[in-house]
Amino acid sequence: MNTILVTAPEHRYFPPKGLKIFLAGGICNCFPWQQEIIKKFLNESHDLSPDFKDIYLLNPRRVDWLDKPGEAIRQIEWEFDMIEKCDVFTMYFAGGESDQPICMYELGRNIERMKTRFPDSWMNRIIITCDSSYKRLNDVLVQTRLATDDLVYVNAVETVMDSINEHYNKINQKLKYIYSK
Repeated sequence: MNTILVTAPEHRYFPPKGLKIFLAGGICNCFPWQQEIIKKFLNESHDLSPDFKDIYLLNPRRVDWLDKPGEAIRQIEWEFDMIEKCDVFTMYFAGGESDQPICMYELGRNIERMKTRFPDSWMNRIIITCDSSYKRLNDVLVQTRLATDDLVYVNAVETVMDSINEHYNKINQKLKYIYSK
């Protein structure tokens, strides 16, 4: 099994046996948590369902943000396209200065999308973690409880690295329960 990183704005072909994990969450004014998750995936083994051969990590945090006209639109379109293709939707709400309002929208939209796309396994395909210092933590907890009928649990963890480790561990735990259908 290989772990393959796809970072915005890169596009690529995904073979049928590839499991696509979207790393949604804060990008601006927050700790670069995606890099920590990526390091863990690249350096550790995973208990992946036999239905899948490779893991594709879809990372929206660009290495080079170019402040050119149209670049923000290109970024939004890339994220929308990759979320539509993902098999696992993860959302990490980082502590810090930002309320991460687009993340709140993406969370609600993609809970419903995963329910529709994977009716038998959606609850294993949504992973949500919050740094306990996230400003809108209570909103995430209540909205997720209501949107998932208490079937998806949101972890709120004290420190940045503990919350990142918890997020990675939740993803890794659920990989064996996700089957291609």
